[in-house]
Amino acid sequence: MTLTDLGKKGVEEAIQEWVIGRNGERDRYIMRMHLIDGPTLEEMQKRLERLEPPCYLSIDRIKKIILKREEQIAKHIKIQ
Repeated sequence: MTLTDLGKKGVEEAIQEWVIGRNGERDRYIMRMHLIDGPTLEEMQKRLERLEPPCYLSIDRIKKIILKREEQIAKHIKIQ
C-alpha cells in the first residue's frame, strides 16, 4: 500500500492521526500541501510565509519535515 492508495480522505485521516507533537499543526499543514495539493517546495515556502503568523522555513528544512513525517505516518499504515 502507498499513500496514494489511501485517497484524499485516507491521507487526511493519516495526517490528522499521526502527525502530532511539537510543531504538529505546522507539520500537518506542510504534509497536506505535500501529499494532497502537490506544490513545489518553493511554492510551499511561499505559502508558509503568507500564514498569520508567518512561518519562515528553508527549503532544506521543509524537506526534512516531510521526510520525518512521512516516516512517522508510514510506521502506522504499512507503506511499501
